[in-house]
This record gives sequence, structure tokens and C-alpha cells, in this order.
Amino acid sequence: MKGVYFIIFLCFFKVAISEKDVKETCIIQYLKEQGRLDEDFPSPTKAVESCAMIIPFILPIMKDRFATKMSEITSECFSTQLKTDGLVDYLMKEEIFENLTEFSAQEVKKELADTRQMIEGILNYAAEVCESEISNKVIHDKYLIIKNETRAITRYCLSKFVIDAGIIDAGNLDINPSNIDTTKIECESGLNAVRINAEKLVKKEYKEQNIPQRRINCALREYRRNKMFENSIAMGALQNLDMSPEIKKRNEENIQANVESFSRGIIGCFMRK
Repeated sequence: MKGVYFIIFLCFFKVAISEKDVKETCIIQYLKEQGRLDEDFPSPTKAVESCAMIIPFILPIMKDRFATKMSEITSECFSTQLKTDGLVDYLMKEEIFENLTEFSAQEVKKELADTRQMIEGILNYAAEVCESEISNKVIHDKYLIIKNETRAITRYCLSKFVIDAGIIDAGNLDINPSNIDTTKIECESGLNAVRINAEKLVKKEYKEQNIPQRRINCALREYRRNKMFENSIAMGALQNLDMSPEIKKRNEENIQANVESFSRGIIGCFMRK
């Protein structure tokens, strides 16, 4: 029975992609793998396998938003150059340093300055290489717009997803307080990719426990029936929604009820002969 509860705990909390520390840990792990951060750079939490599912969500959102804002710049040279130089990686690195609490203000200021200098260099080099197709000013103007909207877009997508799925009841709450243009935002494709990866992770965890396939199939049915993927996102999305304590508590209780239903169902899967 102890093993059953361990699996329930593991599978549920490893797919909570909105939890701040886990997201930061995964971005830091990714940046280290890409050589954008030193190996000894501290992480909020220990690296987890679920990073393999979180990063595919974060990258498409940033890249898609970047592509949308740069759509007026019809330059294949420009797009290729920015991809080659890893601009999106440095945009994520900039966001990490903007939210750091582990370092002194002086250390953060220095790291931010270095990162922004790198971003500036990438943009300037792209403008120089693609000089015949684009101006430096247009590039920098577009970059500033992207930087200001990225965080708001991520929060909007996560909030919209769990509200549309019926996990969170937000009433008439405005989930777009930054008033971003939502007509050009594609949230669904990134989240669908994460959903697929999340189920792969759940299957992997069960198989590593040498669970028979019929029990794995039963557990996955309970996982889907109780919308555990959606509930894991809802836990984090709640923290970003400006709702009253009473409404937030009611939503938290609903999520907890779904978790308990999943727990009962999955125990049943493991108790059957």
C-alpha cells in the first residue's frame, strides 16, 4: 500500500507545470544544458524528470510570441540569425535573473547587465548581417514589446485553459489585466504537446515500478477521468488570478476533491486482482 501512495504523490505533483520553483528549476536546467548558465548556478529545487515536459511548453510560447511580434519583419535572414544565436534562451535567462532572490542586488544587477548586453549583441549582429532587409531600430522596437508581454501571455494561456476546462470558476474575473491582444495568441498547441508529454511521464513512472500493463491502463483512465493534467495546471494558475480569498478557497477545495477522487480510483486499480 505504501508504494501505491508514493506513485499517487509522484504522478500528481510531477505534472504541476505552473508551480513557480519547478518552472524556474527546469528553465535553469535547460539553460545549463545549452551552455547559457554555469553548472554551479543555484536552482530553487532539485532538477526533476518532469522538466522534459515543462520546457516543450515554455519554449513554444516564447518562440510563438516572438514570431508573432516579428511578423512584420519578413526577413528569412533575420529569423535564421536569431535562431542560430539562441535569442530565446537569453530572453529566458533575463527573466530568471529578474526574479532572483538568492543573490545580492549587486550580483543580480551585474548578471542582468551581462545578459542584456548579450541580447543587444545578438540583435545588433542580426541587423548587421541582414542589413539589406531590415533596420536596427525596427528590431529593437519589436524586442521591447515582446519583453513586456511574455509573462502576461503565459499567465493568460494557463488561466484560460483551466477555466475553459471547468476546473476553476473565475466568474467574471478579468484574466487579461494587461490587456494583451489575444486574437494572435495560440495557447492550445503548446498545451496539447505538454498534455501528451505528461501522459508519457505518468506511464514511465508506473513502468519503472514494474506495474502490470492492465493496472497502468486502469490508472491512466482514472488520470484522464479526473482531469489530473488540468488540475495540476490549475494549482499554479490560481496563484496568478486576482480573486477574493473566499473564491480562491472554493476553487482550491474543488481541486482537492478531484485529487481525492483520483486517489480513490487509482487505489481501486491497484487493489483489483
